[in-house]
Amino acid sequence: MRWIGILLGWMLAYSVVAATPSDTSLKELLEVTDARKGLDTSLEQTEHMMRSVMAKSLEGKPVTPAQQEAINRMQSKVLAVLKEEMNWTKFEPVLVDIYRQSLTQEEVDGALNFYRSDVGRSMTQKMPLIMQNSMQAVQNLMLSMMPRLAKIQEELQAELKATQAQ
Repeated sequence: MRWIGILLGWMLAYSVVAATPSDTSLKELLEVTDARKGLDTSLEQTEHMMRSVMAKSLEGKPVTPAQQEAINRMQSKVLAVLKEEMNWTKFEPVLVDIYRQSLTQEEVDGALNFYRSDVGRSMTQKMPLIMQNSMQAVQNLMLSMMPRLAKIQEELQAELKATQAQ
């Protein structure tokens, strides 16, 4: 019986210490970190990366005007879907829920204090550049992998053909 009392006391103490953050504080955290601007920047960078990867994959291959138009239409459709589905109205509640599940009120309060400081504001201002450079690095890595991935795909196709012949 004594163990049950200790366990209940510990659980109560933990629930007080690890309080679920309020929606107000989470939305404030998203605001001071410019999360909305980050989403917009991320979409712009995704568009740029998609166009660059497509251009690089077609490099050296003849493309007719009709094919280029088809590629442009496909890219526009993909971007339209991304912009429709990844808008702030849909994304903010998702972020609030993720933050609520991941952080305590104490952590949110600490983050708010940091992002309100000079250093925190500086980090927020520099984050788009950090993200841009990160996306460029990922793009370069993806481009360098493309020949190897294409070779793997060719090997698979050859193997599948060989097994069909048997």
